[in-house]
Amino acid sequence: MAPFSPSGEEVSGFIVGRSKFDHFLLREAEKSGAEIKTEKVVVGLYQERGLVYVKLKNGETLKGKLVIGADGVSGRTAV
Repeated sequence: MAPFSPSGEEVSGFIVGRSKFDHFLLREAEKSGAEIKTEKVVVGLYQERGLVYVKLKNGETLKGKLVIGADGVSGRTAV
């Protein structure tokens, strides 16, 4: 089965289930050294001296050079 654009033109590409793709990206990030945090409630974010600080509801503060939020378009990390 070939994928088609909304205008009906045949296009080349791949169709991948979103959950499988997300899982693949997560594992690749871990292999590259990313620290994965799940089920954390973010209450604040700020940048200082080239780092990003993430304040969590439990009082913990995380810091890193990069933060990738996967909490959706309306999530706390969507800026």
